[in-house]
Amino acid sequence: MTETLTKKVKKKKGFTLIELIIVVAIIAILAALAIPKLMGTQDNAKKKADIANGKLIHDAVATLITEDKITLSGTTGSTTIEISSSVASGTDNDDLVKNKLQTIPVPKYNHTSSVNTQFCAVIDNADKSITVYVDAGSTHASSDKQVYPTPHNDYAN
Repeated sequence: MTETLTKKVKKKKGFTLIELIIVVAIIAILAALAIPKLMGTQDNAKKKADIANGKLIHDAVATLITEDKITLSGTTGSTTIEISSSVASGTDNDDLVKNKLQTIPVPKYNHTSSVNTQFCAVIDNADKSITVYVDAGSTHASSDKQVYPTPHNDYAN
C-alpha cells in the first residue's frame, strides 16, 4: 500500500524553475512589444474622437446659420464661437451652439505640452464657411490646430 502511494507521489511532476522563468520572460517580451502599439492605438482613438467632435460642432453651427440664429460680426472677417463649459453664459452665439449640442465636447488628444481646453468654431463672414479648431487658450489663435473640415497634420494617422 505504501509502495503504491510512493509511486503516485513520484509520478506527479510540476514545472521546473527554469521552465517558469522562460515563460515569464516570453510574457515580458510580448508585453514590451504590445504596450507601445496600444499607446499608439489610444492616441489614434483620441484623434478620431476630436475629429468627430469637430464635425458635430461644424454641423451644429451650420444648422444655426441655416436657421438664421447665429449673428455674424459683419460681412467681412470672421466670427469666432468658443465651445467650452468654462465660457460664461455671455455671447449669444456661444450659448446657441452649446444648447444645440447635447454635451459640450472636450478635446481628448493633447498635441502640445499645454492643455487643450476647448474647441472653437470660426465662421468666415463672407462665404459662411466653418472651420473648427482645438483651442489651447481662451481665445482663438493661429497656434490652434484645425480638426475639421481638414485636420491639421497632428491629427493625421
